[in-house]
Amino acid sequence: MKLKKFLIIFSLSFSILGCNNSKMNILNYQNLVETKNIHNNKFIFDSARIKKVFCEWELIEEGIKDNNYLRFYNKKKDIIIDFVKYGKKDTPKKAFYNLYKSALKNEYRKSYIDNLEAEKLFSQFPEEYYLNDGIDIFKREDLIFSNLYVSFTITNGENKDITDTFKLIKEAIDPNESIKQRKPLENLTYYKLENIFDIDILESEIKKYSGNYTKFTVGDKNTKVSTFAYDYSFYNHRKSISIINNNNFSKELIHKKIDRRLRHIPSGNNRKTIYKGEDKKSIKYFGIPSKKYEKRGDGYRTFYTTYLIITDIYTIKIDMEESIFKNEKDIDKEYEELLKIVNKSLKLKQNNN
Repeated sequence: MKLKKFLIIFSLSFSILGCNNSKMNILNYQNLVETKNIHNNKFIFDSARIKKVFCEWELIEEGIKDNNYLRFYNKKKDIIIDFVKYGKKDTPKKAFYNLYKSALKNEYRKSYIDNLEAEKLFSQFPEEYYLNDGIDIFKREDLIFSNLYVSFTITNGENKDITDTFKLIKEAIDPNESIKQRKPLENLTYYKLENIFDIDILESEIKKYSGNYTKFTVGDKNTKVSTFAYDYSFYNHRKSISIINNNNFSKELIHKKIDRRLRHIPSGNNRKTIYKGEDKKSIKYFGIPSKKYEKRGDGYRTFYTTYLIITDIYTIKIDMEESIFKNEKDIDKEYEELLKIVNKSLKLKQNNN
């Protein structure tokens, strides 16, 4: 099982930077810039106003130097958005050039379908880009005005989510719009994985069980815009335990992302991953059932089982490769042993109901 690759892709998918796809045709920047007529100067960058409208999103970055900017993240819908006020040497056409260049660098494709909903709100069409990496679909929308630009990226989102975001942007930058009352996002607590699990105990218990293991560290533990994980692989990579710091992403979003990766069928492979439903053995140890997936292995003599235990704060992923001739009771017993190992290391108790 290519567990390290799975976790790396899973972690990196939470970031909008560095996405890869097939090569994109290089277009003539200068000609494109010259065709742009940036005329809308009624929209403004008012930091307090923007924060009030986006108070339900997490403010993850703010700059107040040459060019003011705000970055927000919606960790339920997986949308990241930037508001940028031009600096002294910036112009709308420079912004267009730089945004277009960054889209090319990250191998996005230009969309030539005009967004009519955005045009109704802003009297101009946004610059739209998309990227399909085979598992996830990223869409980017750039709105370039006389005084500022707004850019957001949504992962696997629906058209309604994009339209709703446009409406929020209009409310945030149009001083003539009234601001709706919203309940601000509560102060978020960020945990380190070492605060959630006793890593020394976990590694000691895995070693007792397996004799040896290979450890992978996945992601950047200091960032707020992606998950962070430790993966322990043993028995010649036939079994593994992964512990993941959710970093305040919603349980639904975490499950959606892992589910897409488990169900993804690589080119030339016809083996499907099937969701088998909930398994209740984990309730005894973590208070919630696990989500169980199965896939036939190479040669159809083995099969892979994945169990997901997703809480508000952390996710546990257990992978097992077993012979199709092995007794089911023995497999269940092994799975429960792995649950016990992780449970012994759990430091942070929470109510998952």
